[in-house]
Amino acid sequence: MQNHIHRFFANLPYREQIAFEEEISNDAELNLKQLIAHHKPTAENLYPHEILFLFYASDYQVTQTDFPKFWQTLFGIYYPEEILQKLFDEDFLEINKETYFYNLTEKGSQTLDKYQYIPFVHQHPFCNIGIWTMHKLVQETPEKDYLSIIYERYQQFCRSYLKSHNYIGYRNTLVQMSQFTELCGRTEETARILPLVSYLNLYLENDVDENTLTEIKNLSRQFLLSP
Repeated sequence: MQNHIHRFFANLPYREQIAFEEEISNDAELNLKQLIAHHKPTAENLYPHEILFLFYASDYQVTQTDFPKFWQTLFGIYYPEEILQKLFDEDFLEINKETYFYNLTEKGSQTLDKYQYIPFVHQHPFCNIGIWTMHKLVQETPEKDYLSIIYERYQQFCRSYLKSHNYIGYRNTLVQMSQFTELCGRTEETARILPLVSYLNLYLENDVDENTLTEIKNLSRQFLLSP
């Protein structure tokens, strides 16, 4: 049933897939200088996009000038080679003398591990949070681990959608939440989410009585109050 639900979600129109549509950080629409001006760097004086370059650095050669388009479309970065050069100059990267590919130095490896939440949200779009927003949230709540921050954000949106009776947004958020809990090995939680999704699909796709809606609200109350 779980895979069926995930396939159902993947086939939704794009606009309906976006559970957190109004909250997603659209980094590409902002000038990189503006993002830098409104965010604090790490202790290593790096910004989120530079951390993400550490994650991808071993894919790139020193002489490379053709880079994946997502740097430009998602992050507004037009000259990746300049960022790689900066990371090399500051001892986060080194160059393999045989292949001319970049490698992480010990400093670079430790830094990437410290800020692993940045490549995590980039690799898993169902988290629905930009790397800049994620970095800011972690900085604002250093006492919390990043997985808890993502999970609590899901819950906030669930409550908001329920309050406004936006059951499409609520359903889509729950599907994404089930993908997240499955990835994190929280199988019991995934098992609690999926019945809710089934009831919501029934309610949204069929002409059902108020008993189904009552069951949705009851299950939601139990779920959102659970740890």
